[in-house]
Amino acid sequence: MAADHDARGNCWGHWAALVLALVTPACIRHDDLKVRVFNDGPAGMELENLHVFGGAEKAWWSTVAPGTSVGTLLRPRGEPELSMTFVRAGHTHNWEGPKLIAGQGYTVHIHVDPTGAVTEQHCLMPCMLP
Repeated sequence: MAADHDARGNCWGHWAALVLALVTPACIRHDDLKVRVFNDGPAGMELENLHVFGGAEKAWWSTVAPGTSVGTLLRPRGEPELSMTFVRAGHTHNWEGPKLIAGQGYTVHIHVDPTGAVTEQHCLMPCMLP
């Protein structure tokens, strides 16, 4: 009898973990910006002092190594104006994102090439980008 009780207790723990895993993605609000920045530069071409702005929110990284990416969830609280500043090879770069619709959530992928040129893809959430 005690073995049955222990098995049921373990089962409830697994169910609780499953429910938590399913509910957590629902914490993304309808107007969030889910942003990932990719450094497509070769070895030695770090992105430095990277700031990503989404309306009233910002995220910052001191460096992003070549061949890696960083991501953040921004809550713009109003106009979802997306912009970014960074330093590559001693030069400061500024980028203004596409016009986004207020009240809509977006997934955004931003790629920075070796010259510092920026390309971007976005889609309305829920969505996946390659």
